[in-house]
Amino acid sequence: MNYLKLNDMITVKAFYIQESDPQKMLNDSYIELLVNEIGADTVQAIILTPLPSEVPLKRGDVLQIQEEEILYSVRLKDVPRSSRDDTKVH
Repeated sequence: MNYLKLNDMITVKAFYIQESDPQKMLNDSYIELLVNEIGADTVQAIILTPLPSEVPLKRGDVLQIQEEEILYSVRLKDVPRSSRDDTKVH
């Protein structure tokens, strides 16, 4: 966790069952989050990725993430974007 800073963006993979599918298939999705609190062995982060309606999580929700769940991290200040609004949670 020493490499993470507040306002870093991290990526995790979430698995969910699509209830509308008669076969109840297991699906997955990559989720980008904004780190807003760092603990000894967990991180609290805000979901930035818009998610399908089948997923019980929504953009703006806060998740508690363990270090081994983080697939990728990037310093938000290093991300090129057209405007500061690109990472705002609405």
